[in-house]
Order: sequence, then C-alpha cells, then structure tokens
Amino acid sequence: MVHWPHARCSIMRLAVGIPLGLYLTTVVAYLVFQISRDAAWFRAGYAANVVAIWVGLVAIMPSFLQWLLADERQTRVVQCTRAPLWMSLLGLVMFTAVAWMQDGSWIEPPEDAMPGLALGLVGLSLAYSASCFAMLVRLVTSARSVRRSFEEGASLREPISFEKALRDHSMPAAVVPIAGEAIADSSELARAA
Repeated sequence: MVHWPHARCSIMRLAVGIPLGLYLTTVVAYLVFQISRDAAWFRAGYAANVVAIWVGLVAIMPSFLQWLLADERQTRVVQCTRAPLWMSLLGLVMFTAVAWMQDGSWIEPPEDAMPGLALGLVGLSLAYSASCFAMLVRLVTSARSVRRSFEEGASLREPISFEKALRDHSMPAAVVPIAGEAIADSSELARAA
C-alpha cells in the first residue's frame, strides 16, 4: 500500500485550500455577475474557474494515486478516505462542467449565468464537504490511536513537582543552605536599594 506521509503537512493543506478558495471565488463572481450583469465579473469567475480546475487536479493527485495503487488488503482508514476523494472528484467535475458550458463566452458573456452558478454551488458544497469529512476522518483516526495506546498500557508520565525532584535526586547538603543564603542576601540588597 502506498502511504503519503506528507499528506498532513502544510503544503498539502495549502494545495487543498487553494482550489477551495478559487471555487468560492468562482461562485461569488458568478453571483455578482448574475446580479449586476457586469462582464468583468463573469470573466473573473471564468478565469478563477479554469485556474481552480488545474490546481484541483494537482491537489487531488496524491489521494487519487493512493487509491489507484492500494492493494486489496486495505485498512479501514484507507477505505474511509475514499468518500472525500470521490466527493472532491465530483466537485471538480461540476466545475469542469461549468467551464465546458461557458466555453467560448469570454468575449460575449451569456445572458444568464444561473446554470453555471447552480452547478458551481453544488461543486462548492461537494468540495467543502469532502474537506470537512477528511478532517473528521483524521480526527477520529487519531482519537482511536490515542485510545488504543492507553488501552495497551501506555500512559503519560506523571508531572514532576519541584519538591519531588529535590526528594528523588540527592543534592549535597551544602547546596541547599547556600541557595537559601543567596536568596536572603538578595532580599537584603533589595531592602538596601
């Protein structure tokens, strides 16, 4: 089975966050175009959509390759990560359909952007749901591993207090009075100043 240890690093989070932000930009731009009929908003939405499709393809590749190259004896975690993968792919397909429907309308925007806006909203909800579901799977998986480690007898160390550290570690008897005298001397200096 292929394991992607870098999937939790900030680069992968950024690679997932950028398409989501671009999907949101596309939907907002199409909504503003639907209200104002300003062609600049349509072009901004169309450009954001095309960039989001390409960035989304790059972002989904590690998960898709993990699914494609996994062997038959998959763990429950890998099986749970299929749902976010397919939801992300469906969101990507929705935005690709929007770009395909509006292909050739860069110069003359369509009169009604409602079909593209509706598909964009569906794609946006699928992509954000996939991201939230993947985060939920990660949280549940980490909680299960923590619970399993506690059940196996691994526990956290007891916090160490200062008194216990003094009691457990043998200090020369001369050190403690010197430290006490040093504290007394510094208090005398503070009173003198």
